[in-house]
Amino acid sequence: MCKLCEKDVEVAGDTGDLIDFVHEIIKEINPQKIILYGGIAEDQSKSVDLMVVADIGDEEMEKTRNILTEHDIGASIYSRREFDTMVERQRPFVMRVLKEGMVVYERQS
Repeated sequence: MCKLCEKDVEVAGDTGDLIDFVHEIIKEINPQKIILYGGIAEDQSKSVDLMVVADIGDEEMEKTRNILTEHDIGASIYSRREFDTMVERQRPFVMRVLKEGMVVYERQS
């Protein structure tokens, strides 16, 4: 189920639509979850940070990270197992993202 936010953001110098960008990520790698966090999620800045949870290979992960970085989007990309382990161990960064961030996409199992 797609629960996308309606925020316009600066992407690579052009006004981009976050919804379109998230849809592109969904189409390319079929992630389990995408979480928007940081300043834009809290309406404090225009910086865009996404946490992407996807079971993809190292090459796809690096390609996705590069694409996000090219568009000035902060990227934290984890496999489902890595993400679940960090949640289970209550890692501060992941717990803060879950608490303060906005889930913009979550795939139905």
